[in-house]
Amino acid sequence: MTYAQFLFVFLIPPITLLAIFFFRRKDGDKKFFLNGILTLCVLAFVWTTPWDNYLVANNVWGYGPDRVIAVIGWVPVEEYCFFFLQTIMTGLLTYFLHQKFVIKKSVERGSPVFAITTLIFALGVGIYCLNFEKSLYLGLILTWALPICLLQWVIGGKNLIGNLRFYLLSTSIPTLYLWFADNYAIKNGIWYINDNNILGLKIGHLPLEEATFFLVTNMMVTQGLILFVALRERLPEYRRMLGLERL
Repeated sequence: MTYAQFLFVFLIPPITLLAIFFFRRKDGDKKFFLNGILTLCVLAFVWTTPWDNYLVANNVWGYGPDRVIAVIGWVPVEEYCFFFLQTIMTGLLTYFLHQKFVIKKSVERGSPVFAITTLIFALGVGIYCLNFEKSLYLGLILTWALPICLLQWVIGGKNLIGNLRFYLLSTSIPTLYLWFADNYAIKNGIWYINDNNILGLKIGHLPLEEATFFLVTNMMVTQGLILFVALRERLPEYRRMLGLERL
């Protein structure tokens, strides 16, 4: 199976089904969710592209040359597509679950201190991991993703706590699904992870680091969408800060 075929088998079908549901629904949050998903797609591409190119250039992960259509920089074209497709899939699934869970926009109880402290500690672990070859991939994942997660919790930690069940469900479902898909891809040689840069803890063919990657990337998407809806009154300010007024 090629990388493109992998995308058509594992990403396109769930996106298609979720998109049909999305465009058939009529509610006030649909356009807002769509704008949020598109904004996150742009941010995911900008934030991930240099990081992913660094990984491939330094052989932290790689791909079968006969499994990809073309390469831009060091990264296959299909990988750039994956940035968008994962964000869209997780975003549409979050919208689907939103029909059962109303996002609370005003939360009085709950403190994000524990979550923020945990993220800071994990970021410190990531920085430490960068010092060792066997933990390099884990360190690169944590130091790349956790600053974004931490920023999201600082901005709207109370809102995430107030929507905790919805947040956990919308994060765990796509994460488990992509763990299964990633395990298949690695097993069948579509891409590989350099054994010199991982700790060696695996579930099947899925390294701990890859499991962590899909967890934190889905966290960034679901947290972003929840905050996008819950903090909509403050979004114009954030969009101006990020230079995204026209999106």
